[in-house]
Amino acid sequence: MVRVSWVAVALALVLAGPLAAQTGVGEIVPGEAIGAARIGMAMDEAAQVAAGFGQTRDLARDAGREVCNVDDGVGICAYDYYFYEDEREPTKTPGVVMAVVTDDPRFRLKGGVGVGSTLLEFLGAYASNPEWLGGGYLEWTSKGLLVGLRRGSRGAEIALVGVFKPRASGIRAEGRTPKRRVAYL
Repeated sequence: MVRVSWVAVALALVLAGPLAAQTGVGEIVPGEAIGAARIGMAMDEAAQVAAGFGQTRDLARDAGREVCNVDDGVGICAYDYYFYEDEREPTKTPGVVMAVVTDDPRFRLKGGVGVGSTLLEFLGAYASNPEWLGGGYLEWTSKGLLVGLRRGSRGAEIALVGVFKPRASGIRAEGRTPKRRVAYL
């Protein structure tokens, strides 16, 4: 009979949660989360989630704070700001995650689509027309979902997926002007 050390079992249990949350088999839930990175969590917590995927960069910009994994196709970016539709000025929630974006193909929306899926596959699985489009992005503002597009070998395909705090489409803060100036990731 094989003897198992209680220390080894305890260590396995302690590590199992964080490792499972960061295997990339996480679900993308519009308006809520990408894997363990959730809208409304503290940015410092999001930084810990990102660190589980590898090296990160933590930047303070004029728009707000962003924490991103540095390797392409791995992990997440978390932001405490978001540029809704075509607004020039961001909506900010200092220190609290407002948006999470990924270019990691291991994360998937319900229906199995995500980074690398064709636009047709995505629209077929998501079964909804975007509420805004421009500059290679499609946004479902009221659902809290953003996708970025790229030209792929099978036509237009998903380059990134983002979730953010939803709001009604077409609502603009007073004095804001069109033109999104920030590209995510």
